[in-house]
Amino acid sequence: MDLRNTPLHFGLIARVFHWLMAVLIIVMLMAGLYMTEMPSGPSKLQIFGLHKSTGILILMLAAARLTWRFTNPVPRLPPGLPRLVYFGAHASHGLLYACMFAMPLTGWGLSSAGGRPVSFYGLFVLPDLVGPDKALGRTLAGAHEWIAYFLIGLIALHAAAALWHQFVRHDGVLTRMTSAILLLCVLLPPALRADEPPAHFTLVPEKSSLRFVANENGAPVEGQFNHFTADILFSPDHPEANRVEAEVDLASVASANDDMARELPGKDWFDAAQFPQAVFRSVKFHAQPPAPGNPLREYYIDGTLTLHGVSQPVTVNMTLEHYDAQSAVASGTFTVSRKAFGVGSGQWKDASAIRDEVTVKFRIAAKRSVL
Repeated sequence: MDLRNTPLHFGLIARVFHWLMAVLIIVMLMAGLYMTEMPSGPSKLQIFGLHKSTGILILMLAAARLTWRFTNPVPRLPPGLPRLVYFGAHASHGLLYACMFAMPLTGWGLSSAGGRPVSFYGLFVLPDLVGPDKALGRTLAGAHEWIAYFLIGLIALHAAAALWHQFVRHDGVLTRMTSAILLLCVLLPPALRADEPPAHFTLVPEKSSLRFVANENGAPVEGQFNHFTADILFSPDHPEANRVEAEVDLASVASANDDMARELPGKDWFDAAQFPQAVFRSVKFHAQPPAPGNPLREYYIDGTLTLHGVSQPVTVNMTLEHYDAQSAVASGTFTVSRKAFGVGSGQWKDASAIRDEVTVKFRIAAKRSVL
């Protein structure tokens, strides 16, 4: 797994920030609700001390995480989402970051206003944010409490959105942030959890190809895409844990047929100006029984293809030609209906000259990512 983000997935550092802070914030919210009901005594003071120290830790992590986010581009949201969903995603993330700062700062401020300095796990004492002020302390305490309730709602909304992406849209948004190890713990049966997890591979473009074959007046006409990427999580022995996400630059289409090469990026076909990428996301890998005398491993992959703003299920047949500790090579095919994706509008909806079915052929060479 890469340390930095890729165009399709979050890197290891972003994932560690996300899950470490998620656990700390949820624990802090639960502790905050619990400790306010505790009777006065040494135990309550100790929990309050840990609560304040951990709040400062979250503040430090939030600053580091925001710095990393600004210096390391975030993977794009999948294409084809309604505009309101895009707006809601960006707004909710902004509010989550605001709460990550507002919660510890109001907690620090109310401690200072109450004349209770904040110690960071007994290692050092932080300076007071404000001077003693009971009225300000009550205001900050109320703000701290209401921000906590607001944050609980945001977390619930965030989790619901992640589950909607995973189980309704099947677009792989959840797995962009879920580490391979966490996926294994959730998805694999207990007997397999001690095995080596799927390895993360990245595409070797100069050794890979993505071609398609259309049918024009009963004769095959071929084309290819010159620019595409793939982010791959793969193990030959545990297909149920495998994941792949590929993104194709539709404007990079090329063909020996000059008319086809010129027209396909246009509005009647791919409309690459409005829909610049096609995206394939796997849903589930299936290993096929080995054929007698054939040493190659065969798989079929259930997935979702988003093209021209339309998402449709597709099934990919794949052959694993090579796999070792450093690299992997696979090839395969699948068939799509161009009309199902709205590709070929106006007069081209008529499939008498250009048939509806198009065969896609690929050969993927990939190298194992190294931390």
